[in-house]
Amino acid sequence: NNADTGAPEALMSANLISAVRTGAIPGVGAKYLARPESRVCALIGAGVISRTCFMSLIDVCTKLDTVKIYDIYPAASEKLAAYIRQNYPQIHAIELVDSVEEAVREADVVNVATSGKVYPRIEEEWLKPGVYVSLPAGIDLDPDFVLNRARRVVDNWKMYEAWSDELKYPYHPIMGLIGTYYLDWLAEGRMTEDMIENLGDIAAGKIAGRKNDEEKNIFGMGGMTGYEVGGGHNGYTTGHEMGLGTTLHWVAQ
Repeated sequence: NNADTGAPEALMSANLISAVRTGAIPGVGAKYLARPESRVCALIGAGVISRTCFMSLIDVCTKLDTVKIYDIYPAASEKLAAYIRQNYPQIHAIELVDSVEEAVREADVVNVATSGKVYPRIEEEWLKPGVYVSLPAGIDLDPDFVLNRARRVVDNWKMYEAWSDELKYPYHPIMGLIGTYYLDWLAEGRMTEDMIENLGDIAAGKIAGRKNDEEKNIFGMGGMTGYEVGGGHNGYTTGHEMGLGTTLHWVAQ
């Protein structure tokens, strides 16, 4: 809608915009947190969001040549594999595996994009030194590992603080994201806010990105939907300039 008058400007498909926005953020995280020489990517969940996440990850991790895919539905894994095979010839090997463990072991980049309240369990020992774990969805990790031996980065901690103002403890059963684990652990006195880093601070050069080849980086995303509004507006204006779309006529009631 027009911000000044409230009049409708465009009717758009928000699911596509949301999928692209969600998929872009893991690539931004990988730019600062993944090892440049990363070769093996594990995709947990094989839906649309995994596809868009992979699009951004391979754009940043240009040396990727192997993809391991796990989904509870083999047909979904096959569909994602076919897409990657058709569009990314630099991927030399695509493995459809039978378990989360098989996908995660030896992966340099792990992206979890399951749907609903499905939180795959990933053991610390499965994660190789230097791994980048991208979490646009929920996950089940050992708290001792996350709190004491992993690096914890989020998209924007202020957003999670806003959630804590609106929701009630315990937060994780409501939202299911790793950032809500952090809210719970803060409430329980198990962690402090200085243990959490913002991707924006890394991008702005206020703190370092990946510090060494051994650290295991966990990047949690809550989903900043303001980007969808901005992206939708850009899509509308660009499409309008290109003569795309269908003009609709409406009458105010």
